[in-house]
Amino acid sequence: MGQISLAGQALAFHQLASNGIVARTAANTVEARTIAGGNGISGIAVTNGDGVAGSPNVALSGQALAIHQLASNGLITRTSAGNVSARTITGSNGISIDNGDGVSANPNVKSSQSTEGLYYRDSSTAGSFNALLSGTNIPIFVGTAPATSDSAGIQGQIAFDVSGTYFYACTATGSAAGTNRWGRIALQLF
Repeated sequence: MGQISLAGQALAFHQLASNGIVARTAANTVEARTIAGGNGISGIAVTNGDGVAGSPNVALSGQALAIHQLASNGLITRTSAGNVSARTITGSNGISIDNGDGVSANPNVKSSQSTEGLYYRDSSTAGSFNALLSGTNIPIFVGTAPATSDSAGIQGQIAFDVSGTYFYACTATGSAAGTNRWGRIALQLF
């Protein structure tokens, strides 16, 4: 019976002395390789990378695994190494937040109180402002000035006469005669 001799790729494979996954690296040349995690990439773990004890397994690890396993909706916050939590932005003290978890759109931060109006600084309390005129609908218009201080108006309404001499502000609204109050502020050019 004759002897069979190996040559080329078959001989290279037969002469391979290392364990691992076999890769052809050139004609008639093979090398044992190992699937490795790391290499500057965090979040990937490899077990049995050389295939000796079974099939190699590539899986997420660390932060990548924590994000993958996060079951809650919300903004993702890293709470410690390898851990994350879903958070929701909330408001208080006159601030309200729409869509604080960011699920259906970007969060929207706004005042939960009516802030339209004219304010004056209360000099008796540092940083305090009091409403002079406020409300949810304060129209400003240019046109005919109120004829008298009792002309019809809406509290918070501001008028500017076309002559450019005065601003007018309605400080009270009433249904009976004498209950509307308009005041005027003179403009001085400099």
